[in-house]
Amino acid sequence: MAWGEGTTVPPGLNGVVAIAAGGWNSVALVGGPVLTPPAPQPGGSMQLTLNGIAGWRYTVSGSTDLVNWTPLTSFVATNASTQIVDPAAGSFSHRFYRATAP
Repeated sequence: MAWGEGTTVPPGLNGVVAIAAGGWNSVALVGGPVLTPPAPQPGGSMQLTLNGIAGWRYTVSGSTDLVNWTPLTSFVATNASTQIVDPAAGSFSHRFYRATAP
């Protein structure tokens, strides 16, 4: 999505949700990582898919209280979708997940 006459996404800027330009100023909104709902796996593990931008660094963390977060994995995405498995998920009565990109 773009606004403004002749507004285009600059080369090399990936994941742009919207861009606006006028005069000497421009703003680009870049979408963040999205995790799919966890899918239970045999043995009590959980599998998630992170949908993001290839080449970006992501950290996926887990929490039981939404306050204290434990990093599960950190990686540079080689594809737009990356599979993540939490082998320790079965050790908790419930678990929350988040993905962050610095």
